[in-house]
Amino acid sequence: MLAAAGLDRLGLADAATQRLPADEFLPDPGQGALAIQVRRDADDLLAAMSQAGDAVTDVAVRAERAMMHALNGGCTLPIGAHAEHMSAGLRLTGSVTSLDGRYQIRVSDIAGRGESPEELGARLADLLRARGADALLPRTKK
Repeated sequence: MLAAAGLDRLGLADAATQRLPADEFLPDPGQGALAIQVRRDADDLLAAMSQAGDAVTDVAVRAERAMMHALNGGCTLPIGAHAEHMSAGLRLTGSVTSLDGRYQIRVSDIAGRGESPEELGARLADLLRARGADALLPRTKK
C-alpha cells in the first residue's frame, strides 16, 4: 500500500489500482504532512521557511495531533484522524481501533469554528473516550 500523493508526484497515478477514501479509511493523525525543523538561531533560514508553510494544513494537523495526544497515542497505535476545512469551519473525524482490528469506535463530523484546533482535537478525544476508546487502547506505563 502506497500513498496516492507520492504516486501522483512521481507521475505514477495510473499505477494505483484503488484509492481508499479517507471517510472510510481514516489516516494516521498528520499523515502526509511534511515538517521542516530549523535551529532557532538560523534567522535567515527561519525567515525563508516561514513562507513555505501552509496555514490550512497546519490547522488540520494541529487538530489531528491534539486528538492523538489527548488519547496518549502515538504512531504505533491504531488511531485515525482526518480534518477538513469546510465553509462552516474545521470538520474532524476520529477513530480508535482495537489492536486485533475487531472493534472500532468512531466519531464523525465534529465541527468547530471558534475553537482552536487543539481544543477541537481534545473535544473529539473526549467524545471517543465517552464511547469507550480507552478500553481499546493498550495500557502503557507512565
